[in-house]
Amino acid sequence: MAMASRTGNSLGKADIETPCVKVCEIDQATRLCTGCGRSLAEIATWSTMSRGDRRRIMAMLRERIGAGCKKVDAE
Repeated sequence: MAMASRTGNSLGKADIETPCVKVCEIDQATRLCTGCGRSLAEIATWSTMSRGDRRRIMAMLRERIGAGCKKVDAE
């Protein structure tokens, strides 16, 4: 499964790498998105994070998803 794609907009902003797979559903037990593995706080602040912060989180997502998205206290 590809974990990163790029998103852009018509306002000329640079594309932002994102793990979003357009399966946006928050698991009530883990409070993580079942599609990408991010928390609501990570999703909400994604576009304002530094590239390094986004990459650090993306590096953890495969493990989160593989572990069944164990609950994190990111919010």
